Amino acid sequence: MTGKFTVRVELHGVRDDSDDYERLHEAMAKKGFRKYLSYDDGKNKFQLPTAEYRYFSDAETNEQVAQKAYDIADTIKRNPSVISTEGDVAKRNLKKFDAT
Repeated sequence: MTGKFTVRVELHGVRDDSDDYERLHEAMAKKGFRKYLSYDDGKNKFQLPTAEYRYFSDAETNEQVAQKAYDIADTIKRNPSVISTEGDVAKRNLKKFDAT
C-alpha cells in the first residue's frame, strides 16, 4: 500500500507570494511533491494551500518524508518549519488546479 503524505513547509520571514516560495515549489516538484490533490483517476485536480504538498511513497516513513522536505526547503531558506502527516485527505473549498 502506498504511503500518502501531506507536507506543509514554512519559510520564516518570507511572504507567500515571494520568489523564495516559487523556488521552493519548483524544488519540491523535482523531488515528487505535488501542489494539488487528484481525484477521479486524475481527471479532477485541486490546488493545495501555499507551501502545502502531497507526496506518495512505498519506501519512506513519515519521518523520512518530513526530513526530505526539510532538506529541500533548507536549500531555499535556512531553518524552515516542516510538518508531515500520513493518510487520506478531506477537502473543502479548494480551487481547481491549473497547471499552466
